[in-house]
Amino acid sequence: MICPKTKETVDSDEIISPHVERKNAAYFVLAVSMTYLAAPVTYVGVVQAALCDQLGASATLSNLPSVLFVFGGIAPLFLSSIVPYRLERMISAISAATMAMAFGLLAALLIAPISTPAKIAAVIGQSSIVGVLSVVGQVYLFQCLKRGTTENGRARALKLTYAIGPLAAVAGSLLAQSLMEGRSDSWDNLGSYVTLYLVGVPCLLIAAAAISKLQLVDVKEEVSARTSSYLVESLRALLQSRPMLLLCCAYFANNAALGVLPNLSLHLPRATGFPREEWVGYGMALQFGFKSASGYLYGALAEKHGARLTLQMLQVPLFLISCWALLINGTAYIFVFALVGAAQLSGIYFPNYCLALSSNATGARNLSLLMIISSLAGLSSSSHGTMNDLLGAWASFCLSGVCAAVALRLVSKLPRYPQREQRR
Repeated sequence: MICPKTKETVDSDEIISPHVERKNAAYFVLAVSMTYLAAPVTYVGVVQAALCDQLGASATLSNLPSVLFVFGGIAPLFLSSIVPYRLERMISAISAATMAMAFGLLAALLIAPISTPAKIAAVIGQSSIVGVLSVVGQVYLFQCLKRGTTENGRARALKLTYAIGPLAAVAGSLLAQSLMEGRSDSWDNLGSYVTLYLVGVPCLLIAAAAISKLQLVDVKEEVSARTSSYLVESLRALLQSRPMLLLCCAYFANNAALGVLPNLSLHLPRATGFPREEWVGYGMALQFGFKSASGYLYGALAEKHGARLTLQMLQVPLFLISCWALLINGTAYIFVFALVGAAQLSGIYFPNYCLALSSNATGARNLSLLMIISSLAGLSSSSHGTMNDLLGAWASFCLSGVCAAVALRLVSKLPRYPQREQRR
């Protein structure tokens, strides 16, 4: 079996021209922006929870799409053991194109004459598929960004991308709101969800086309051991690297805190007194609007003060989510989604810190390990849902706050300058 791992790699900083770097940054911005435009369906959580609830599912089942979505993070590590470097760009592009097909298939199933339990199962199953494809696509897209930009260029690309990209998500969220608002009939409301999934099809196809245009630094291949040996080697490398181990533990706590997101949506009618359909789109617009503003600020912070301080500052809105949800009722509750938007950028800057610790040869492997941690943390969404059913939303919000505090403590122990650490 081919395992394309080698120590003979080329540092991107040494040979990437400014022209190529700018082109790669532009294609990266386009790919991510198209993914954000389809945010209601590409970011599994709020809309899927509301859809399952509309179909009559319990809070535990409504949280299940989020669980299965992030559980797909196991796949990239297996792929990194067999995918040659020359195919990394293609894997990311194929993932985006296949997601487009999955959106179209689910839209067809939602309008098909099948039972309601079958439709709930389709939503949950599709979330699992999208989870695998999304994480695989993200790992290899970030790896392509590393191989197509310098370290400073990557920081600039992230700042631009996550200032512009979330604005596309605001447009997608407002579309979701316009489709759902005022629709009391269950069939009309279900048709709104179908439209959202259909909008995602061309968005992901454009993203796939943009990814295919990226220009990457070549990395030499070599024949290596079987996949099982590679997995053992990867685990050993993780355990021997204190920064990577700390980063993984902090990411676990961070994502466990973010697992509260579906419950924030489910709690919205009780907190505001209004039907969820009248607010969910506005909530997502706030979420991605604040992500856009925060994306530029966090990018500038990373450029001037380094990756660790950025991670530390990301834990502040994450902790405030639980405080706001516990203490605020009425219309003001909706602003909890603004805090969510700022906190969700941890999904960008944890991988960015990971890439700074990695060489071109080990970037995909280390990102894959980080995604596995994200997958394990995804089980927290089910815990949040069960706590909501048994104890009430307050218990879920408290769990989120504790996890955020733990994440902040662990992030503070990371090296300030990851690029100075030994590359693994």
